[in-house]
Amino acid sequence: SFQPGSTVEYSAPVNQYVLQQSDFLATTLNNQYWNLIISGANNKIIRAGILTVRGNLNITNSAGLPVLDQTVNNTPIAIGGNWSDYNQIGFNQSLSTTSYVKFIGVGTAPTTPTQLISCTGGEIFTNLWIAKNTNAPVKLLSPVTVTNTLTLGQTATSYYGILQLNANSLTLDNPLASAIVLTGLGQYNRFIISEDATGANGSVVRWNIGATSTPIPNSANT
Repeated sequence: SFQPGSTVEYSAPVNQYVLQQSDFLATTLNNQYWNLIISGANNKIIRAGILTVRGNLNITNSAGLPVLDQTVNNTPIAIGGNWSDYNQIGFNQSLSTTSYVKFIGVGTAPTTPTQLISCTGGEIFTNLWIAKNTNAPVKLLSPVTVTNTLTLGQTATSYYGILQLNANSLTLDNPLASAIVLTGLGQYNRFIISEDATGANGSVVRWNIGATSTPIPNSANT
């Protein structure tokens, strides 16, 4: 059973399996990490199931270039806090259309704070999903590229799907209409905020439309 605010770190200099919630004997909620750190070296392979982190997920590097590997089992990731990655190479994301990284806004505080995404050089997600029970946004601290689908909201719920670009770029690298999905109840619960904290407008949304070999960028200052 994980105590509120506790941290688990996978830091060995060799390949490791990252256990997910059904690997633990504790009941639901108590079998979910509060904070998770990926460090050390080599691949940290997520076991099959669903990986839920109620607080922050940090992929850090000192010398070993660790990699959180989602590809072996296509394990979905749900995160209630911040996502921090030392470099794009730190996360080997699954290319499966059924796998995702989902911001759920659980957090460790009674009121869910804004969740942050940071990665040196910009992060890449195959499927990025935001569905929270409060209107606190997910805010970018670095550019983000979504190669398949960005989903805002959740079917048959009033969950919020709010993404704040914060003067960063959002790239949708899927030419199909499925590149962005708005779902759920409440038409004002799902949107993208372009302004940064000062109200300045320096964000860019790029939707790469066209053949993969010769993309035709559709850029918009939002």
